[in-house]
Amino acid sequence: MRLFGKVAEFSAAFALFVLVVMTIGAVFMRYFIGQPLQWTEEMSGMLMIWVVMLGGVVAERDRAHLTIPFLMEMLPGKLRRVIAVLVAVLSIALLLYMAWLGYRLVEGVDLKVKKFLKF
Repeated sequence: MRLFGKVAEFSAAFALFVLVVMTIGAVFMRYFIGQPLQWTEEMSGMLMIWVVMLGGVVAERDRAHLTIPFLMEMLPGKLRRVIAVLVAVLSIALLLYMAWLGYRLVEGVDLKVKKFLKF
């Protein structure tokens, strides 16, 4: 599991590096050379998605997501643990629901493509 975390961290950092270098190159090509790179807009959108998703994995691993420590520190220790477990369960439920919606979306797109490709 530690290896997976390191791979996610490296992948997010590498994607961010590529995004920055590509954006600098695109700006240079557009404003100084006068020949914009056509593919950079789509590629930067895809890289941004990967940076956010992999960064979320790393933030969850390091427990670095945005929290309100002031409220949690006011609660007693047992209630604090109960709330932490509840938040984790709700997060898992939300992610599973989103995965199911994504599957349904892909399934629907697949059906539309098959109908479109029929001769």
